Amino acid sequence: GDRAQKLVKHLLLLLLPQMLPQGLAGLVGMLRNWTFTLFFCMSELWGDVCMGLLFWGLANEITSLSDAATLYPLFGLGANLAQALAGIVLKATTRVGAEEFKQALQLSMAAVIGIGGIAIYLQQKITNEAAAAAAAAAAAKRHRNRHNSSNPPLHPPGPH
Repeated sequence: GDRAQKLVKHLLLLLLPQMLPQGLAGLVGMLRNWTFTLFFCMSELWGDVCMGLLFWGLANEITSLSDAATLYPLFGLGANLAQALAGIVLKATTRVGAEEFKQALQLSMAAVIGIGGIAIYLQQKITNEAAAAAAAAAAAKRHRNRHNSSNPPLHPPGPH
């Protein structure tokens, strides 16, 4: 049952280093520590894919088509600068050693959670302001249409 599967997995991980070329020793280490491997892969996906999709989705939501040509390059520049700044912060908080690495990882994850909370707050605030502006524009348009329809022109259109 379950114990047999665990035994086979451990035996496979013990035999793999002897069966594979020495250059693939890192692969065996990744398989042995699969939880850390999965964590770091998901961290990379979150930073590159998910945050990019969320960022550009928000940019599309709040930017008009006429302003996009001006603002999108600035958004891209800001995104690249943010990635560079994240690298500098990560380098400053990372030290060598198991205990220091654990503390640096906890500090980095706390920063990610904190910055994520700030991003959620800002996204909500921007979305609410954009919705309020759209509602005000729609109300103004309704008011203009109502005003124009209640005051017909003095001379009806057409030949006189």
